[in-house]
Amino acid sequence: MKLITAKVVPALGISLASVLLLSGCVGGAQNQDPSADDPGSSDNRTNPAQANKNACGLASDAVLQKLSDVSSNGPARVGWTYKSDGGWYVAAPLGDNATLSKVVGLWATKGDPTLTDFDGTLYALNDDAQTQSSSSTAAPSSFSADSSGAKQALSCEKSTDD
Repeated sequence: MKLITAKVVPALGISLASVLLLSGCVGGAQNQDPSADDPGSSDNRTNPAQANKNACGLASDAVLQKLSDVSSNGPARVGWTYKSDGGWYVAAPLGDNATLSKVVGLWATKGDPTLTDFDGTLYALNDDAQTQSSSSTAAPSSFSADSSGAKQALSCEKSTDD
């Protein structure tokens, strides 16, 4: 009888401690969906730009591949897009450091650069895009590196550097 008590009492003590510790955990204690704090809302973000309430979208892999193909400074791994009058602007860091690169090219295009099947022309607009890529097609006059759309695309890229 003494042998059984010696094994049961510690096991019972461990079980009781576990129950007490776990009783503080209620269903949903680790809220994986921050929108669940607001009844009736839903979290439908699909890209990092939306997570920061960024006005820009993300360039598709097709655009990043095109930028990498014309880059003389390394691959493009992320690009920020902004739709403006006359088309789209794409800002993308280039180089070995990719997203941490200080070389940020600015391109313009008439096609939607967020589409996975993008096959449009990318026009180099700023000095970094012109000197660090072989994209030599002159941009239509509707595009300007000084436009508000171009500045917005560049500001989206800069806001992710912080």
